Amino acid sequence: MSGIESARSSRDLRMHRLAWRWLAMLAAVVLAAAQAAPPTATDRTVGTFQRLDEGSRRLVLNRDSKTGSGVGQSSPIHLYYDDATQFSRDGATITAAGLQPGQRLLVDTSKAGNRVQAKRVYVLASTTPGQTWGGYLHGTIKAVETGSRTVHIDQADTMIFNRINYDEQTTLKSVDGKVLPVTSLKAGDEVDMSVKMRGRLGYADRVVLIRPGGNPPAVNP
Repeated sequence: MSGIESARSSRDLRMHRLAWRWLAMLAAVVLAAAQAAPPTATDRTVGTFQRLDEGSRRLVLNRDSKTGSGVGQSSPIHLYYDDATQFSRDGATITAAGLQPGQRLLVDTSKAGNRVQAKRVYVLASTTPGQTWGGYLHGTIKAVETGSRTVHIDQADTMIFNRINYDEQTTLKSVDGKVLPVTSLKAGDEVDMSVKMRGRLGYADRVVLIRPGGNPPAVNP
């Protein structure tokens, strides 16, 4: 190999190593940026508030589960909050300490490592004091029958079909507490409701419109 060829080979080798070094540095920068980026919203959770653990800054909720013809208590889920977490009820700001066991909560969440972080917590007007497990239904309306005054709902998570009645005593509100006409419910609406039994029939007592069908979420930014 001539001196010129040897020099060219050495130069090519140095350039090759330099290129790999720059690629490694670029990969490290991209990885660091991804790790430093704030968590993005990935989910929302609706459930019944069980307790507040102020020491670990944790909310414990129970979601509803349904097996056969019975609705019952699901396993608890743990959501963590911090100083940036916002809490509200009927459009007014509250604190975590103001939450009461048994309240229905809608929680905007994001993933932060192995934890689920609560970004915003709404106390829902579907809360009925003293309501027993199995008295709530969260899901999407598939059909509304105005003649028989019933709504057909697929329960969230399970997608089990439910037929619920409504009458003059049924109330409907938005997440921020605004009163809405029950007749405005339509297919595609995501709702959370307190259900009371009258004989063998379930009647909607308090209903919250969480997300209008085909429209942005019915919550404040």
